[in-house]
Amino acid sequence: MTARIFIVAAARSGAGLFHNLFLLDKNFHSGVLSEDEKISFLLEKNLAKNNYEIKDSKASKLTAAQAAKMKSEYAGKFPQGNDVFVDYSPRLATHVTQLADTFAEAKFVFVTRNPAQTIWSSRRAWESKKFVSYPDLPEWWGEPWAFNLIPNWRELIGQPMLNIVASQWAFSVDSIFKASESIDPSRWINTSFETLMINPSQEMQRITKELDLEWNGKIPPILPTSKNALLLPGGRQPRIAMGQIGQVLEPHKETVIKYNKFRAPFSPQKVNNTAAGAPRQGQRKTMKSEGTNFAYTASKSFANLLESSNSSVVISTYNSGQVIFVRASNGGLDAEFKSYSAPMGVAVSANKLAVGVKNAVLTYSNQPPLSQFVEPAGKSDKVFAPRTTVFTGQIDIHEMEFGQGKDSDDLWFLNTSFSCLCKLDMNYSFQPVWKPSWITDLAPEDRCHLNGMAMVNSIPKYVSALSQTNTKFGWREKKGVAGVIIDTVTNKVICKGLSMPHSPRWHNKKLWILESGKGSLATVSIETGEVKTIATLPGFTRGLNFIGPYALVGLSQVRESVFKDLPITSKKDERNCGVWIIDTRNGEIVGELKFSGIVKEIFDVKVLPNTKWPTILDDTALTQSHFVLSSSHAKQKPK
Repeated sequence: MTARIFIVAAARSGAGLFHNLFLLDKNFHSGVLSEDEKISFLLEKNLAKNNYEIKDSKASKLTAAQAAKMKSEYAGKFPQGNDVFVDYSPRLATHVTQLADTFAEAKFVFVTRNPAQTIWSSRRAWESKKFVSYPDLPEWWGEPWAFNLIPNWRELIGQPMLNIVASQWAFSVDSIFKASESIDPSRWINTSFETLMINPSQEMQRITKELDLEWNGKIPPILPTSKNALLLPGGRQPRIAMGQIGQVLEPHKETVIKYNKFRAPFSPQKVNNTAAGAPRQGQRKTMKSEGTNFAYTASKSFANLLESSNSSVVISTYNSGQVIFVRASNGGLDAEFKSYSAPMGVAVSANKLAVGVKNAVLTYSNQPPLSQFVEPAGKSDKVFAPRTTVFTGQIDIHEMEFGQGKDSDDLWFLNTSFSCLCKLDMNYSFQPVWKPSWITDLAPEDRCHLNGMAMVNSIPKYVSALSQTNTKFGWREKKGVAGVIIDTVTNKVICKGLSMPHSPRWHNKKLWILESGKGSLATVSIETGEVKTIATLPGFTRGLNFIGPYALVGLSQVRESVFKDLPITSKKDERNCGVWIIDTRNGEIVGELKFSGIVKEIFDVKVLPNTKWPTILDDTALTQSHFVLSSSHAKQKPK
C-alpha cells in the first residue's frame, strides 16, 4: 500500500529538514511535487496564460484530466509495498485544497516556526538567488521572485524586501488555515521546527505514529545541515533585526496573533540546541527551571495567591543581575528572568516601572499593543517599554517609589552612597531632597547606610538606616544593633536599636519593617517605637510587599564574611533564598518560592496588582522601530 504525505509550511519554516528526515527511512521517497518544475506543470500550468493573476479561483478543484495527469506522475514509481511518498515545496502551501481533493487518502504535516525567524530567513533566501521560482515574471523588477506567488505581487513592486517576504509569509499561512477548514482534521498533523530541535527522534516518531506509518529512520547525533541552509561562515545563524520584523508584520498582525496562538500548544518559545553544528537559536527566557542556573520551586499556595488576587510579582536580585517576573501559570508559577547590571530598587505604579541599576535609573511605561510582539504573542497584559535612562553615577541606589504629588511622575529613591533621599532629575545625577539630621554634608561615603522607605500619602514618610553615624562606612561597626527608623517630616528617630532594618512599609495603618539581622518580619509603633515580631524566617530578610493580609518577604543566603556577628548568622539553621508568604494575622508561613540556582539573594519584592502576565520589552531593535504616542496625539492629523 502506497501512502502520500504533503508537508506544508510558509517558506523557510524548517519544513525542508522534516522532509530530509523522513527520507532517512528507505521506504520513504520524495514525490514529484517536491520539484518546482512539476508544480509549475501540474498545478500552475495556466498561470502564464492568465497574466500571472492569483485569484481565489486558483484554489478550486482541478479538472478530471488535470487530476488524472497528476496521479499518473506517481504511478509505477516504486514497487507496490509499504512505500510512502513525501512531498515538500514552499509552493504547496497555496495548493492544499487541490491536493486534498486529488489525493483523498493523503495526509498533511503542517510545520510552523517563529514568524520572525522565518521572515528573516526568507529575506536572505531571496537575496541568495538560490530559490528563484519565477525568473521571468513580467513587470517585476528587483530580486528575481522566489517561492510562491501571491495575489498582490504587483503592489509590492519596488517595496523593501522584508515587506515582500512578510506578505508572502502571511498569504501562505492564511492559505493553509483556510484550506484546513474544509479538510477532515484527521488528515492533519501539526508540528514545529522548534520542537524538532529539542528532540528530533521523539518528534519524528510522534508524527509518523499519528500518520499510522512505521518509520525506521536513524537520526544522527548531529542533525544534517539542510541543503537549503543559509549559514554564515562557521555554521552561524545571522542575527535577526527584530525591530524591522515587527514593523513589516504590523499590517499582518491578525495573522500573526492567530498563528502564534495556534502553534503555542505544540511549540516552545525558543530553543537552544547545544549540539555542535546544530542550528542555533536564542536561549528561552521563560523556561522550565529544573537543572538550570535559575532553578526554583514553589508551593501551590504561592500560585493560588497570585491567581486569586489577579496579581504578579517582580523581584530584583543584584548579585546575580536579574529582574524576575513571577506569574501564575497552569496551576503553578512561571518565572521570567531579565538581565541587568546589579539591579536593586524597583518602583511600580499602575502603568509605570523603574529599575535602579549600577549607575542609572531605567524607566518604563506600559504599552499593551506591543504584546503581540512578545512571546507568547498576545498574552502579556502589561508590556513595559523603555522610556528613559538617567545616568546617576554609581550611587548605590536602594529602594525606589513613584510619588503622586504635583508631579505625577516623581520618582523617589534612596541614595545610599550620599546618605540622602532623592528625586530623579533629568538634568543632574540626582536631586537631593532630604537627609538625616546627623549627616553634615553630601559625600559619596555611605555614612549610615540609608536603605529603605515607606510611602504614606504618596511621599516617603519613614526611612530606615543601619546607624546614626556620620563617617565613611561608619555603620559597619554597629550594623547589627544600631538600626533606626526616621520620620522624614519631623526628622525624629522613632525607633532605635534594630538589627539591620530594611524595607519599611506602611500597610493597613501599620508600619512594618524587616529586621534583616534577625531574619524577621515586625511592626513598629510610630507612637512608642515598640517593635513586635510577627514571624522569624529562615534567611536574611529584605524586600517586602503585601497582598491583602499576606506579606511577601524576600529571603537571602547571607555571607558570613560580610554579615558576621548577626543573630541570623549565629544560628545553625539553613538559610534560604526566595520569597516567603506570611499570614500577618497569625505569623504563619503559608507559601514559598525558593531559588536553588545562581540566585542567592533577593533585594526588592514588588506586587503588581491587576496584572497577570507582565514583562519588560528588552529587544533593542524592536523598541527602535516602534513609536508610542498618547491616544489623543495618535489621532491628530498634520495641518
